[in-house]
Parts: sequence; C-alpha cells; structure tokens
Amino acid sequence: MIICVKTLKNNNMNYTIKFTNQGSFKVEVTDKYGVVGFGHFSKKQWAMEYVVSYLSSADKRKKERDDLHEATLKCIELDKKRGINY
Repeated sequence: MIICVKTLKNNNMNYTIKFTNQGSFKVEVTDKYGVVGFGHFSKKQWAMEYVVSYLSSADKRKKERDDLHEATLKCIELDKKRGINY
C-alpha cells in the first residue's frame, strides 16, 4: 500500500513511502542531484523525518562526494608521477 508519493518537479526531488506486508514503512527518496536513498522504518513519523533529513542534507553529501573525487584524482596524479600506472 502506497502511503505517500510526492515529486518536487522544480528540483527533480521525489519520495515514496509504502507500507509493507511486514508492517514497516519503506522509503525511497531522490535528492536534487539524483542520488537515491532507501530506508525501512517501524513508524511513519520516522519515515517522514528521514525524507526531510535526506533532502535537506543533499548539498552536504554532494560536497563530500566532490571532495572525495578530488582527493582520489590527486592520489592518481601522485601515483603516476611515481611510475604507478592503473
């Protein structure tokens, strides 16, 4: 049974909350960068709090991914200078 489906078209964000046969709430949420998060919660309130938290932290997660990507590229560059090839 689907409890809630919401799409925020201006930012391409959306979420779905479904009540499962096991008695939990299954959440699927996509942030404005297209990154998908999932969760299972025993209470609807917790499922809604997860959606709010996930969507509001999209910029922080993107910065963390970008920082990791930059660090990885720097490591590869250092390895190449030392003769390590991939």
